[in-house]
Amino acid sequence: MKEVALSEVGSHNTAGDFWTVIHGAVYDMSRFAPFHPGGPIIMLAAGTDCTVMFEQYHLRSQAALDKVAGCKVAALKGKSPAMGPMFIELQRRVAERLSGEPKRPRSVQVLFLLDVIAAVLAL
Repeated sequence: MKEVALSEVGSHNTAGDFWTVIHGAVYDMSRFAPFHPGGPIIMLAAGTDCTVMFEQYHLRSQAALDKVAGCKVAALKGKSPAMGPMFIELQRRVAERLSGEPKRPRSVQVLFLLDVIAAVLAL
């Protein structure tokens, strides 16, 4: 796999031409970005090494990386920042605590339904 310098990644920093680095791998996220579950916040990663930000917002980071594995275009020349063992342990504890919780709590489902009803009534 070819290696790319961070300066080259930095030149791909728009929605239509979006590269980012996660754990030393360079990803072309141009096609994925419009469908990012978290919305446009992903644009903060365009043209950067977003390893730390990625780990902060993706509780199940390996599952998230698996979804974009086909977007990998190169390896980074140099190293991505490491999160450190404390963060990895914290991530494990949070995942363990939330493992039995529903992905969408009942209260969120009810509020969404009320928003839909309010929107329909407003028409």
